[in-house]
Amino acid sequence: MEIKKILAQNITLDCNNVNFENLIIETQDKKMGDYSLPCFSLAKELHKSPMMIADEIKSTYKQTELVEKI
Repeated sequence: MEIKKILAQNITLDCNNVNFENLIIETQDKKMGDYSLPCFSLAKELHKSPMMIADEIKSTYKQTELVEKI
């Protein structure tokens, strides 16, 4: 299974018609991590600030054993 797919499957954010796998991108600056999910693209649909969306994803993200290994 691809890393982006695993990461996307563990996002529990209630957002209609959003394919999180397509939103997860590899970072250009590897000091900031390997992957990122730019929340700016979700802000309009969710009517929330990108920071609020990031906090919500962080607090509801399912921490599975496979995700911990990644």
